[in-house]
Amino acid sequence: MNSRWWKVGVGLLALVLAGYGSRTVSGEVATEGAVPGEWTMDLDAAQKLGAEEKLPMFLCFTGSDWCGWCKLMDKSVFSQPEWQEYTKENLVLVWIDFPKDASLVPEKYVARNQELQKKFGVEGYPTYVVLDDNGATELGRLRAARDKTAKSFIADLAALLRNREPEQAKFAAKLPAEKADAFRKLVADLKQTKSERQAAEQKLDACDKRIEDLQRQVDQAYREARAAELGPERGPQFLKLSADLAKANAEMETWLDTRPARNPENEAKIKAFREKIADLEKQLEAFAP
Repeated sequence: MNSRWWKVGVGLLALVLAGYGSRTVSGEVATEGAVPGEWTMDLDAAQKLGAEEKLPMFLCFTGSDWCGWCKLMDKSVFSQPEWQEYTKENLVLVWIDFPKDASLVPEKYVARNQELQKKFGVEGYPTYVVLDDNGATELGRLRAARDKTAKSFIADLAALLRNREPEQAKFAAKLPAEKADAFRKLVADLKQTKSERQAAEQKLDACDKRIEDLQRQVDQAYREARAAELGPERGPQFLKLSADLAKANAEMETWLDTRPARNPENEAKIKAFREKIADLEKQLEAFAP
């Protein structure tokens, strides 16, 4: 028996025993385990499967029960037999959901999904991120479109998968020697440039964090000087209000970074944040020079 399909069979049994999470037009979404071509929320299992079977990963960031574009793609692409036949041979599918109905995602995945959203800089739904079989190298991203079909979406995906080293090696092997060498050099230069950009981005991120930290220290120095001017009675009041304002702003920014769904409950929450901040700012006006 083919070892890969033995593993797939065992994986399917594990999914049946573990149960499923949300349901899409294209079928169930497993909450435990991973099988090629089957949606799962279990990122760890998906990464392990991708590494074992040398399959790329397809991360679907979605708002399954409220996002119109997500539902459209599920119906026009992911529910189609052509897509399902393609993915069971070529992809590990990961479902990263941000639904209104909290019961659709197990509690253990909620914070992790928010971390993944921030890690990949996802700002809207749906967003499709394609990773290599190492679960880390990003090959590219795809987006929804009204006219997408399973066939056209697979073609878009195939264009990204050409960036995988095995595919590039196969392509080079078909070329005449001189062109093959030139192509391999192009690929090497591209890889090196991407690596240089990643290093530069990491350095820039470190600089941004350092700037934020230094700015906080500068602002605190100004506040402490102002508190000293206000004297022993009003100075501590000023410092407390300033600290409360900084905390309220930080809490609001942290919450907004999670990209909360637009619904009445969250709209009320952002309104409460803004009212609290406005109140603190108004109180601080009394301490202005």
